[in-house]
Amino acid sequence: MSQRRLLCFGLYFSLLLLIVAVIPIGCNGGGGGGSIGISSTGVVTVNTGAVGKNIVLNDGVPKQIIKQLNFTVGNFGGPYEGLTVDLSAHIPWVTVTPAGPRAAPASNTASKLLTTPSATMDIYLAREEDVDTVCTTGIHYGPFEIFTDDTDSQVGDVQPASITATEATVDIINAGSLVICMIVTPVIDATVDLDSVSFDLDECTTPPADIAGSWQGTYFCTGTCPESGNVSLTVTQDPANMSRASYTDDSGASYQGSVCGNKFSYTGGVPGNYDESGTFILDSPGSASKTSTFRDISGFCSGTCTDVLTKN
Repeated sequence: MSQRRLLCFGLYFSLLLLIVAVIPIGCNGGGGGGSIGISSTGVVTVNTGAVGKNIVLNDGVPKQIIKQLNFTVGNFGGPYEGLTVDLSAHIPWVTVTPAGPRAAPASNTASKLLTTPSATMDIYLAREEDVDTVCTTGIHYGPFEIFTDDTDSQVGDVQPASITATEATVDIINAGSLVICMIVTPVIDATVDLDSVSFDLDECTTPPADIAGSWQGTYFCTGTCPESGNVSLTVTQDPANMSRASYTDDSGASYQGSVCGNKFSYTGGVPGNYDESGTFILDSPGSASKTSTFRDISGFCSGTCTDVLTKN
């Protein structure tokens, strides 16, 4: 069953409507003083100060916004199997105010949808470790065209009208950290206001596999600092909630995340040294494969690792 959840990523993903991420919005009132609430009907609301208000668009000038988000896995339910954003449902909460007059379609009606979009947007999403390349190599959604009404500045249409997240995107959500890049090209000089957004996350309906225990195998990493070798790790699952798991490896790194079916999505690393996130897949009761991306704190070393594991 689809349930609405207050999730920072869900908020930013929903902001495909326009570039609200120009002004940081944080969970629990962080990130520039804005606050976020959720109603009994599941509408996430941005409701204080300048957050989501008076965002300036300049005609023909692309805006590239990179936002890094972290959240504690499990704080918002899940794990999840899907995410859907109905852009049309958000239209009543978004306004675009042109800086000058625009030519409207010939009509005798008091209000008419403009035939030229007010802005186009592309969004790219990746694991947090790929912050340096997200705008070119991230998971791509779009382009989206946003049309406004010629009289009241209300957004009247968004095309495409809805978004269904890829499985790779859902894996990143279940891991607990991500980076998002929005590239917006406005067609007019304008300001934008956003009052609230909503989104739907589909809870995982597949029982979590039993992945707890000691695992060992080999790893191979590519990137700016390639390496390979042997690895051993210990996976622990919460007996009261098998969809929550964590693991430590022989390098002293620790990770946490969510288990949906045979897939364990995680994030972690060694504080002050490197960050890493990825997906552990139980291929059979005694074997597993793992892929991840990593980035050290200096940003010099980054890349992708693949592990082949067997259970002790």
